[in-house]
Amino acid sequence: MSSKPGVEFHGPTFLRPYHFAVLANQVHRLDATRVTVPKAFQGYASRMRLWQSVGLEPPNKVTERNPGGRFHPLSPIVSEMTAQNIARDILAVFRGAGTSDKATLNAIDTALSEIFSNCFFHAEAGREICGLACAQSWPYARLAQVVVADIGIGIRSSLGANLAYSERLKSENAAELATELGVTSKPAPGGAHSGYGLTVARQLMEKHGGSLLLLSGNDGFRATEHGSQARELRVPWRGTIVALEWRTDRPFDIGAVYRAWPKDGDEDEFF
Repeated sequence: MSSKPGVEFHGPTFLRPYHFAVLANQVHRLDATRVTVPKAFQGYASRMRLWQSVGLEPPNKVTERNPGGRFHPLSPIVSEMTAQNIARDILAVFRGAGTSDKATLNAIDTALSEIFSNCFFHAEAGREICGLACAQSWPYARLAQVVVADIGIGIRSSLGANLAYSERLKSENAAELATELGVTSKPAPGGAHSGYGLTVARQLMEKHGGSLLLLSGNDGFRATEHGSQARELRVPWRGTIVALEWRTDRPFDIGAVYRAWPKDGDEDEFF
């Protein structure tokens, strides 16, 4: 790693997985050899494996406690297998936090597996780490957040490889377009399971009181049960950030999402 200046962290007073994933990816992008965070956050950041996730030594040693259904620390995605393993481990966080409803766990598993795999497939070539993911559950607040962030080619460049979207990308927000059913940069033969990961995530959040935040390049998009908003980012992100946040006391019904989709193929393939 190069001897570049340390990254000084000036952040909010309450940290979520989103902040750690963004910061860690910036450290990884810059090949920084030092990261400084306020002392009040150092223990928390160490348990979330901020430094460890990018190959640095933490400033202080903390006891590696069993998170017990509360959080999953920052984990590098380096292959499709690690992407799936991390998705599985994060699912265990919510199971440990008291989510026993099988339909809800199945919905979370489906969304995370697709999104984390996308992180690997759209990563920047030559990078040792494709992206970083982490999650946290706040049992008393009945709130959960999962984030995966990468420094890959970004959604606009990825979709631009599919000539079918050339005209739409001239005038539309690429992040919003990526959540549309069937939209994909690499259509699979026959269209099976093509371009539905972000669609599932968006519609799950919209139908069950959560939120999806999608940032890539200059394109930003947010969807909640109250509506959606697409906007141009003042500070672009080179790569893609996907953040899901939801209330854990509201069960998910992924079947309701699938049933609302057009029945123009094998409608049983998702069940």
